[in-house]
Amino acid sequence: MLHHAIRRSRGARRVPVAAALLGVLFASAAATPATAAPVSLTLNYTCNFPLMDPQPLKLQITSDIPSSVPVGTSTPPFVISAKADVSAEAAYGLKALETATIAGTAVAGASITLPGDVRLPLQVPTTLTKTTVPATGGFQTTATGETPALQFSAPGSASIKVEGDLVLKLDARLADGAKTGLEDFETECFQNPGQNTTLATIVVGNDTQPPVAYGYTLKGVSALKTLTTGPVPLTGGIDAKLDLATGNYTADLVLNSTKANLKVLGTLPVKADIAFQQTDKTRGSLKAGVLTATAKFHVRLKQLYLFGVLPIAGDGQCRTKAASIANMKSTDAFFDPLKGGNLKGTYGISDLTGCGLLEAFISPLAKGGGNTIDINLTPKA
Repeated sequence: MLHHAIRRSRGARRVPVAAALLGVLFASAAATPATAAPVSLTLNYTCNFPLMDPQPLKLQITSDIPSSVPVGTSTPPFVISAKADVSAEAAYGLKALETATIAGTAVAGASITLPGDVRLPLQVPTTLTKTTVPATGGFQTTATGETPALQFSAPGSASIKVEGDLVLKLDARLADGAKTGLEDFETECFQNPGQNTTLATIVVGNDTQPPVAYGYTLKGVSALKTLTTGPVPLTGGIDAKLDLATGNYTADLVLNSTKANLKVLGTLPVKADIAFQQTDKTRGSLKAGVLTATAKFHVRLKQLYLFGVLPIAGDGQCRTKAASIANMKSTDAFFDPLKGGNLKGTYGISDLTGCGLLEAFISPLAKGGGNTIDINLTPKA
């Protein structure tokens, strides 16, 4: 077999089979409620593989990592990517062994130094993307993965470094899916000394940073559960400013006018034209992956149609006497402000005013608590 022939021949040219097979991921502590910024790091390694001399390997690692985070905020995972170029010579060696695809796993060494100069080693096992070996020329391998979630308990500076060895287990396959003569093998790549290994530096709890702005479109539904029942479609948007040091935010909430088909006393159909007016800033926090929000607004009945055609709510001035207060909380396992998510909550409706001659009849039908709100936030472009 070709594999054994290569092994027996002392003069055979050794092929850097695995040197270019790495799309290796590196561990880092990197996701926060702050706006992420692109970071990159290029590192050189020397890899020892079977049937070949030590081979150089250059990796480019990229990610989006915030420059600052609040104290006590648990970070969600962030995507880390790495690319390695496979040379034409390495590809030729793979083809000499009739390799059609290459895959495998890798574990990369990294560390994070927390405020107070506390260093924690990190390792993340990753799966290399299955790559087809071309008939001629070189090719590129890529892998992506996620960092672990971390929490910073003290203010200061945290640095993420990619340092240490790469441990590889590679799987070369023939076109029919069978293993090549290489079989599975494990090897190490050693990081060349004298390099800058810092991928990112994060400021923790820096209260001198300005608030970070987020904007979302909003879509959802409110369910009325008073003597008047039924779904009220919701659309709109919210623009928030998050204090990185505290995790607290203030926001401007806009709920668009909407139409709802409702039931009074469970049987009487009414159609309502409804508007909402914010009476105070929406306030809340984003801490440990949980988003809370308290919104205050008037509910205004622009018009109320009995049986869908008979207007009974005055000239559009019918609204709540007191502002409704909606207390909401995220329902996702971890609310990522860069991706948005879902919130649920409840609110009440006070007595109505400005509803005309039928106000005494309409107000008791609308008044009450336990109304639910269920919305989804999608980041604006």
